[in-house]
Amino acid sequence: MHQSKIAVETKCNSIKLAFLNIRSLKNKSFLINDLITTNNLDFMFLNETWLEDRCSATVLNETAPPNFNFTSVCRTVRRGGGVAALFKDVYQCKQVSFGQYLSFEYLGIVLKVAPRILFIIIYRPPKYSPAFVEEFTELLSMISSEFDCFAIAGDFNIHIDNAEIKTAKEIITVLNTFDLIQHVHGPIHNHGHTLDLLISRGLNISSIVINDVSDHFCIFIFFDILISVTTESRSVSVRKRCINENTRRLFMKAMSLTPSISADSVDLLLDSFNSKVKNVIDDIAPVKVSKKTGRQISSWRKSTAVQSMKRQCRKAERMWRETKLEIHYSIYKDSLHAFNVKLATARQIFLSNLINSNLNNTEKINNIRKKIGTSSSYAEVTQIRPQFQK
Repeated sequence: MHQSKIAVETKCNSIKLAFLNIRSLKNKSFLINDLITTNNLDFMFLNETWLEDRCSATVLNETAPPNFNFTSVCRTVRRGGGVAALFKDVYQCKQVSFGQYLSFEYLGIVLKVAPRILFIIIYRPPKYSPAFVEEFTELLSMISSEFDCFAIAGDFNIHIDNAEIKTAKEIITVLNTFDLIQHVHGPIHNHGHTLDLLISRGLNISSIVINDVSDHFCIFIFFDILISVTTESRSVSVRKRCINENTRRLFMKAMSLTPSISADSVDLLLDSFNSKVKNVIDDIAPVKVSKKTGRQISSWRKSTAVQSMKRQCRKAERMWRETKLEIHYSIYKDSLHAFNVKLATARQIFLSNLINSNLNNTEKINNIRKKIGTSSSYAEVTQIRPQFQK
């Protein structure tokens, strides 16, 4: 027996975030899903998603763990670019806009806490634009006047570590003017230089861990600041009896030792019998109550094959980090690719089984549509069943 409870609570806690220049999310969605779940992230910020409007919802559905929401901005004029944010559904977030800019792409979301926190993900294409410094300054002017606490994470494609470059010098001046802190130092690209930045005001960012996942490194941003967050905590109370092979023997023995029952009517006899059975069951297999938190994990990630492939991937990563040899780096990259393929296959099999077992259940099929991230009709979803079985 399951009983769901939703409690609204306000508490002080820290928020765990990560930023990554993904360079095409479409073929890495399952890896990012696993990265979010494994590191128990609250927020994941991505740029260079390379998503198009027509497929962004589908890919982000694959990327987001079950208890996550997402929002994104896709480039419309040409291929490439794109920014996205994924966040746990317990956080109240709202997408905001501060106008359009020609020299960079951005996504803004406001986290409703006290005080409010604004997060902005920025992607500036590598092609030089003389308008960038002016437009970036304009954006900072607007958000600085409206928000006391904000963080900006993004790929600026500027060698900010080289003070001899004009644009880098201008950006540093702008940051100093607005009294902002730039937290990332050292090379953030396989060719050196600091291209990905984390800029903040009014927030205590205690530590930054940089892991190399692509030609840009993945920047994990841990907020060690205590903030008042109003969240909906979901828990499920599970009431169950422990029934095993020994239960039947104990039940028969206990029933034989209980006094015989008698009654003046069939109804009273039935009530007495039910009461007798319940007392025996409560004695040999009492009801136990356990609570499960609202944290969810995709069912298809629990398979033995997926977990085995994940262990291989971690083993390859440890070997490469220990030796720093090109051959081990190549093995690690191949392992990542194989792991992503295995995750995709496991999800396809999981959805295929759901479809097979619920062909006549319209409600279930509609839920599967949401998992797939499609607006297809009932008939169209059931027609894709053979595709999952390939």
